[in-house]
Amino acid sequence: MEGKLTRIGPVSYGKIMMPGMALFGLIYGLIMAIVVNFGGGTGTEVTGFEPLASLSWGLIIVFPILYGIIGFLMGVCTAAVYNLLASWVGGIVVKIE
Repeated sequence: MEGKLTRIGPVSYGKIMMPGMALFGLIYGLIMAIVVNFGGGTGTEVTGFEPLASLSWGLIIVFPILYGIIGFLMGVCTAAVYNLLASWVGGIVVKIE
């Protein structure tokens, strides 16, 4: 059965994008916290960044929240743009079994 996808619910698509982007934010926050705490493997001692290093583990909490919010907003915007374009040129043909 073939059908045409002519509309995407913006809030629904935003809710789909949010957890995926939050997962990326968790991974990125973990990587950034490790890099900041261990100096990126340079082998040199950098002074003056001790407060930054102690706050870097907070990136594991902050980045997923920020990325989740951004993912939701981008999902809503993407669905709105798709709906506008689909009304002008038609939707995407989807085959459903």
